[in-house]
Amino acid sequence: MRHSEKGVIGNSTMTFYIPSTNALEHLYFHNYTGAFYANSDYCIRRDQAEIDAPFLLILVIRGCMHLEFEGHTYEARKGEMLLFESHLPHCYYADDDTQFRYVHFGGAESRFLVSRICQNHQHHFTLKNLNDVETCLNLLIAYTEESIPNEYQISFQIYELLILIITGKSTPQVNDTNHERISTAIALMKHNLGKEISVPDIADRIGLNPSYFIRLFKQYTDQSPYEYLLSLRISQAKMLLYTTSDSVNAIAEQCGYPDSSYFIRLFKKYVGSTPLQFKKYHLKGVKGDGA
Repeated sequence: MRHSEKGVIGNSTMTFYIPSTNALEHLYFHNYTGAFYANSDYCIRRDQAEIDAPFLLILVIRGCMHLEFEGHTYEARKGEMLLFESHLPHCYYADDDTQFRYVHFGGAESRFLVSRICQNHQHHFTLKNLNDVETCLNLLIAYTEESIPNEYQISFQIYELLILIITGKSTPQVNDTNHERISTAIALMKHNLGKEISVPDIADRIGLNPSYFIRLFKQYTDQSPYEYLLSLRISQAKMLLYTTSDSVNAIAEQCGYPDSSYFIRLFKKYVGSTPLQFKKYHLKGVKGDGA
């Protein structure tokens, strides 16, 4: 429906929706979506939660939007985006001749994904895949404007939008060196799967202190270096069990575990079966003796 409030002009539209209990408990959901044309009179200031959906995403189509949030001021121009937790005190306002689209959303794993996007107080973004993000947001808004919105369709669209933002975030130039360091660390892990190599060893090889390396690695991969190395070794063990006739002891050693008993316990913990059980199951499938 057309929307009119101070500073909102032209053919601005807003759709309000009350999600079902099912959507609130299991899906991504929205409360408001809209496409606004605004002038410099447009200003929203909230000192406490006034809406149900915890997050607000704004994509600027033309002009400039400003955000004051958690002691910082952000400015988004054409093709840029703002994303923040709208339950917290905030203020956002427009310059003259500004056009933007927005969605208030929440649910499912939205908090995790938003925290991944907004690391280190980053709430303003320039996206490498702007066209894809804009198309996705436009489709989401169109779905929310239907007479009977399909909550599953909307949930999927919100999820896709967040994933597009994660993959499209432009990495600041200052982080190019860090990206190269993490890539080097992963290459070191892959080339040393059969050797004893520790997190401090890897950190030293790429010129970082261990504690900073661990934080940086998790920022880029969502895993600790230990978890990442473990997953590489378990994956290598599964491949060797599947493709070779090597003994469990030999495979354990090739994957950096000279103590085969420890390797077997670790493998069972993360795979759900012992190495031999895993091998027998997959050999059975290869031979066509059963499902």
